[in-house]
Formats: sequence, C-alpha cells, structure tokens
Amino acid sequence: GRTSERTARHMFSSVPLSGGQKIAELKVALELSPDYAPVYRELASAYGSMNKIDDEIAFGERSIALEPGSATAQNNLGWAYHKRKRDFDRAITYYNKAIGLDPTCVAAHHNIGVAYSEKKMVDEAIAHLTRAIHLDPNLAAAHYDLALEYYEKGDYHSAAIHADKAVKLGAPADPQFLRMVKPYRQMHALIRQRLAPLLRLPL
Repeated sequence: GRTSERTARHMFSSVPLSGGQKIAELKVALELSPDYAPVYRELASAYGSMNKIDDEIAFGERSIALEPGSATAQNNLGWAYHKRKRDFDRAITYYNKAIGLDPTCVAAHHNIGVAYSEKKMVDEAIAHLTRAIHLDPNLAAAHYDLALEYYEKGDYHSAAIHADKAVKLGAPADPQFLRMVKPYRQMHALIRQRLAPLLRLPL
C-alpha cells in the first residue's frame, strides 16, 4: 500500500547518507510504520555503525519482539552482544536461536564459531565453522578462522588446508600465523602435486 511505499522510500535511500542522516530517515519510516520490524532492524544496524551500542541493542530487541521468527534479527542481536559488549554467552544464545530458526544461516554458524573460539571451546568452534563452510565453501573468513582453530587443536595439516583456501579467497591474514603454518602449507602443496595425476585433483 501507499504507507509501505512511503516507508520503503525512507528506509532505502537512493543516495549515500551519513549515519545521522540514515537514522533520521529511518525514524520517519518508523513514524509511518511503527510496528514494522525491518525498520527496527535497520535502525539497530545504523546505530551499530555509529558505535551507539545501547541503542543498537534496544532496537534489535524491539525488532525481535515484533518478528521473533527472524533468524537475521536473532543473529544481528547476537553480533551486537558479541562484538560490542563482549558478552559471549548471551551472543551464543542468540546465535543458537538464529540457527534453530534457520539451520542454513551461514552468518550465525560463522559467528557462533568465532564466539566459541573466544571462549576457548575449540571443538564447538570447529563444528560450526565447518558447517558455515559447508553452506558457503567460498566464505574466506570462515576458512581462516577454521585454520586458526585447527592450529590451536594441533591439527596442523587441516590448518594448512584452510589457511591456503583462505589466502586464495582473499581473506586478510596475520603474517605471523602464515609463517607459523608455512611448513605445513608447503607439505600440503607437495602432497597435492604428487597425488594430482593419480586422483585427478586440481593443482
């Protein structure tokens, strides 16, 4: 209807806006559609980009109250608690809710894997990072994070495999970590080179 069209115009500008301008436009959209969950979700994101953490969380919680079945909203609120508040347990709760709503939510699997990593829960981290990669094999950051977890676990061969993949996909990588895993990456490359003719593997 007309109201939803007007709301959308204020939610999605055709020109780049500063954080403050974006929030002003979204607040107009909110006045037009006060029970429209995506407006609250966009406001949470806008406040997050301005590092206004309490506002980000408040609007994220309101978004979930209006749309509890949104895996995206649950994941986003988990991210706010995770990266802004460093509240890993609460973040994991929201990530799990997102995964429960949508088991194919790549972002939630990746994020919960990182949260478990920060809690030093390596096996749990590996399980979710592996799932994220299964869902999106080209997710460079997940390959890199998984390489770190395998290295922490002492599985240097697997660490090398995922470090190589991360680098090829363009993930930012800590040069010191790449130096540490370099011998295993070289060994992995040599093994692939020797097995390629037998197994028809791409080099």
